[in-house]
Amino acid sequence: MNDSIETAQSAPTSPGSIGSRLKKAAGGKFVRDTIILQAGMAVTMATYVVTSVLLARGMGAKDFGRYNTAFALYGIVYFLANIGVTTAAISSYAQAVGRGDEDGKIRSLAAYLKSFVVMGVVIMVVGSLLPWFCVVAYDDRDIGIGAWLLCLLGPLQLLNGFVLVVLQGARRMADYVLYDNACGILRVLLLMDAVLAGLDIIGVIVVYLISGVLASLLGLRMYTLTRVNADRHDAPPALRDVIRALPNAQTGSLYSQGTLIAVSKNMGELIRNLTMSAIGFVAGPTATGHFSVAYRYIWALQSLLGGLGKNLLPAMGFRLSKSEHDMGRFAKDLLRIALVAGVFFVVLTAVFVAIAPWLLHLLYGPEYDDAIRMTFYMAIGHLSLGAAVVIDPFYIYTKQLGTLVKLNLSLFFSVVVPMGYVLISRYGAEGGALALSGCQLLLFIHIVVIVRFLRKVRREGWVRPAGDESKNSSRAADTELSP
Repeated sequence: MNDSIETAQSAPTSPGSIGSRLKKAAGGKFVRDTIILQAGMAVTMATYVVTSVLLARGMGAKDFGRYNTAFALYGIVYFLANIGVTTAAISSYAQAVGRGDEDGKIRSLAAYLKSFVVMGVVIMVVGSLLPWFCVVAYDDRDIGIGAWLLCLLGPLQLLNGFVLVVLQGARRMADYVLYDNACGILRVLLLMDAVLAGLDIIGVIVVYLISGVLASLLGLRMYTLTRVNADRHDAPPALRDVIRALPNAQTGSLYSQGTLIAVSKNMGELIRNLTMSAIGFVAGPTATGHFSVAYRYIWALQSLLGGLGKNLLPAMGFRLSKSEHDMGRFAKDLLRIALVAGVFFVVLTAVFVAIAPWLLHLLYGPEYDDAIRMTFYMAIGHLSLGAAVVIDPFYIYTKQLGTLVKLNLSLFFSVVVPMGYVLISRYGAEGGALALSGCQLLLFIHIVVIVRFLRKVRREGWVRPAGDESKNSSRAADTELSP
């Protein structure tokens, strides 16, 4: 694979070749795709920031807090129903593209569609309980109705996720960025109209749903456009072939891999949504509104890592398919990326924190000045987030998802829940900000696991996990994530 990582390793090591090595690395597909994704994530970040500014100023702190509480409750339901099939399908589809396996592409996409339909139904059924829950917990039925309406996004996200698998899995990052940014701009324009029309929380959420419908239609059009050059190796299969494969689609591997991925990958979102829901219960909707502003500012910074994270998973899948699963080299690459991303993100966070008082006051107005201090607390967790981009690819491609889940669940129940309960109970929204930072700092534990793995590889060489003793090429081809 003409990848910047491989280019850097295969280049000559003499001092006179440093310039040519850097030039080749800058032109590598991994770096080019990452730059494209970073630029696209910057635009996506801007659309979400603009959306939050419009809603925060137009709705006021109290209603903005109610709005975000509804989204947090939807996020919790989404976590309970989400079996992680999108990430599993991306890794599976990426390896099929890397092998040039057309049947494998069809199987991956058909399994994704089949499993995601089940997920959408579960989300809607569980979400129907939210109006009752919000009457009991918040004495506010409108929050529950808004959260239940948001659960309709589950089916709407079907086509969006399908396009995500096709574009990200095949590393068509320019097309992915174009689609993602178009959806973001569409959402901003519609929500701007909602704010100008003076709609209440239910009205704004309905407009958000309309943007989801339009984004799904746009996704269907994008899939059609990717089929223009159907003879390209990274072109998706014909949609009719995927639909024909649905009845016989095997979802077992996606469920087994996806469930483990979901528990680990979505744990951060679950913690954030639980935190916001708890703040609304303990400190009220206005404090939730302030917390939401601080979180959106910090999230905007975190999204700058999105380009690297989205590119790293399929890039590593391509790399393993073409390098005969050289896990020692794979682990070294991940550590190198973790170091560079970690240092870069700490420096970037320092800049964002320095301008936070001025920028938050300018964007959101003096009503949200209480959010400034919470951004400082949340920024502490960024000491680990840059390096954490390598966690998912490491556990997925070394077939150690079980270890990841066990570690995350043990930390969640033994550290995260008690810490969050104490801090939010005593300090309200500011305690929630401190709790989020503490959870992010726990990610350093996974970096230690990766370092230990690299040392083991150096000492003993890579040994395939138990149950993966594939003896022939056909078996290996069926084992999508086999290292």
